[in-house]
Amino acid sequence: MADENPWAKPSDIAAVWRPLTTAEETRAEGLIETVARAIRREWPDVEARLTAGTLSADDIKDVIVWTVLPVLAPGVAIPLNAKSYQETSGSESRSITFTDGSGTQFLEFLPWMVRVFEVGAKPVTALPRFSSPRSQVNRAFPYLSGWER
Repeated sequence: MADENPWAKPSDIAAVWRPLTTAEETRAEGLIETVARAIRREWPDVEARLTAGTLSADDIKDVIVWTVLPVLAPGVAIPLNAKSYQETSGSESRSITFTDGSGTQFLEFLPWMVRVFEVGAKPVTALPRFSSPRSQVNRAFPYLSGWER
């Protein structure tokens, strides 16, 4: 059963990839509905925020398209939870190593996708952390060795 007001359509996926075959279009419709339901479960206030204008329908479409594309088009878009990916053309081979070891969590939203829905979410940036043992002696300037206390 298709949503009354779909946030994304198979044509949105085709716009960033290529024209879809009939089978791919049917599969894309099902995947789009699955992702839309997952978004509604995870963020139940989505409809209200769309109506209030605090959330953009285009942002939701981006999340859906870039969640569906790796599933629909492996090799074009690497699955979201892939740790490594390898593809061979001659005699067709493909190898994917998933981060969780199972490869079954295709609805794992990336951090940028979560930020679309999380009100006030800030980007997470990894910063370097340095540590070293405290020096007991200031050998360069011994007469300043007590200033830290």
